[in-house]
Amino acid sequence: MPRLGGFSLENRKYRSTFAEQFPLILQRTARHVFRDKMIFGVRLVQTLVFAVIFNLIFWKIVDRDQNAQMQDRVGVLFLFTSNLVMYNATSSLTLFIEDRPRFEREYRSGLYGLPAFFFSKIGVELPAYIIMPTLLMATTYWVMGLNPGAGRFFICCLISVLLSLSGMAIGLATASLCRDLSVALIVVPTVIMPMLIFCGLFVNFGGMPVWIRWIKWLSLVKYGFVAFVKNELEDVPIGCGANVVVAECIPVPGETVIKRLSMEDQGSVWLNIGVLAAWALVLVMLTYFGLRRMMRVGHEGAKVGKM
Repeated sequence: MPRLGGFSLENRKYRSTFAEQFPLILQRTARHVFRDKMIFGVRLVQTLVFAVIFNLIFWKIVDRDQNAQMQDRVGVLFLFTSNLVMYNATSSLTLFIEDRPRFEREYRSGLYGLPAFFFSKIGVELPAYIIMPTLLMATTYWVMGLNPGAGRFFICCLISVLLSLSGMAIGLATASLCRDLSVALIVVPTVIMPMLIFCGLFVNFGGMPVWIRWIKWLSLVKYGFVAFVKNELEDVPIGCGANVVVAECIPVPGETVIKRLSMEDQGSVWLNIGVLAAWALVLVMLTYFGLRRMMRVGHEGAKVGKM
């Protein structure tokens, strides 16, 4: 008679602890990921393709005229933000849903518990969500002529990694709440699009109706975008480009652009980074409890079907 319900106290056969399960599941998951080199290769190629496209469009922003610089700096930062969130959400979603049937089967057979699977999966996938956004920044930041400060570059990399992890967390949370891939692929853009609308680029924060303005605080994209913009423009004068003599140029303070976007009261760079990290953590926790609920519902459904 098949065993159902995974690691319930009355049902499980192997009473191994998390400390015993985790290294084994981590090793197996890592072996599976490293064996399938195509996924990593596709991610790498896609990152480099995006880098080439961004570099061709935004080559040496600092040499452009003043108005173009202000628009293009904000524009490329928004593209970074939207790309990192949307791409990583869809990729983590599809990969996680592919692995879920095997997990459900083995969990209900009592081979291991949810914590061992969940943390091994996160631990193995995490490096890719750190390496790829860092590579994107390293291959585009200096080519575009963004803020030349080394500290600003590393902060930009940190924001990129957090946006990548946030996108991953959105995908995982959706996969844990939606059983069907087709439904999940509809839910993800439905969740992300309002976040993009309320990030501060398409609709100025100061011009939003008061009754709907509160939605911006739920947009994790907004925190990443504001952190990007403030990191790039605070305490930085915007010059007049390569075609204007320096003596004739009247630089525009970066704070002017921030004020035009009504971002001056949206918190500091580090505050937005902290909130973005908190959002990613909350979504990862939601994924865990979503999977736990899914396993419980599946177990109860199996018991009812058996009766």
